[in-house]
Amino acid sequence: MDFADDFDYETFGTEIRRKVLRWTGIPCGIGFAKTKTLAKIANHIGKKHPSGIFVMPENYLPLLKELPLTEVWGISWRLEKQLQAYGIRNAGDLAECESFDIKKKFNVIMAQTVLELQGIPAVPFDEFNGTVKQIAFSRSFNKPTTSEKVIKESVLHYTAIAASKLRTLKEVASFIYIYAYYTAEYVGDKKLPSGHCGHVIGFPMPLSEHLSMTKYIVPAIKKIIVPGRRAMKTGVILFELSPADKIHFNLFEQPDEKNITLAETMDKLNYQYGRNTIFLAGEGVKREWTMKQNYLSRRFTTNWNEILEIE
Repeated sequence: MDFADDFDYETFGTEIRRKVLRWTGIPCGIGFAKTKTLAKIANHIGKKHPSGIFVMPENYLPLLKELPLTEVWGISWRLEKQLQAYGIRNAGDLAECESFDIKKKFNVIMAQTVLELQGIPAVPFDEFNGTVKQIAFSRSFNKPTTSEKVIKESVLHYTAIAASKLRTLKEVASFIYIYAYYTAEYVGDKKLPSGHCGHVIGFPMPLSEHLSMTKYIVPAIKKIIVPGRRAMKTGVILFELSPADKIHFNLFEQPDEKNITLAETMDKLNYQYGRNTIFLAGEGVKREWTMKQNYLSRRFTTNWNEILEIE
């Protein structure tokens, strides 16, 4: 972001922190600097300030001299040891290096880090243009299974989740890839390797709602089942996506408006009353196969039943 020379970073940062705290309940630190790498360091410093905000000064080299290498974005403890072998002890030493020399000794990424520490932007900002190429969803079971029922329920459930994301993006999909992942195991003295078994399904017309998708997926479930093998995971990938408002259907292929309306209504109910308030019976009711989440963190800001209590 480009700001004027007299821009008030402190006031701007304070407003951002206030909104994040109000909307999510999560306190955060904010750092301002000339490059991504320096901004991440400023953010780290800002978290320790009473205000939660830190603006990188013009002469920031003394600060970097006090900063361990592992506090620099992208430098692990293994890479730290390699840098120390060349006499580079801290972030300030790295900033004083020539990027050309670092590129020869390490790689382009490390050379970019040096430039960033010198205040020269080298890591571009990736702007999301609103389009995605595919939507995927998968989860592991709580234990390996040979049950066709479990595999079918999970695939249909994951299709519903992926299709809901598809509708949020106002897109439609022409294909879906369904798959099951099988664990490695022994049968007698013979070892059976792990691997995927998948199948691509082409829809007769681009779809956004899982009610119609289900009709084409259910007959294909058997194609991803390997008899006698235990599946550890299933997943789905929707691809060949297109904007929903740019699809032209012919006279013989028209989307089911009732299903579209029903799917959108389900989205609204699940958003208003909580996930899985309403779903297709084929997705499973009890879903005893779902992933174990015994140590899942409490959702203070998104679930009324888990809201933080202060005595």
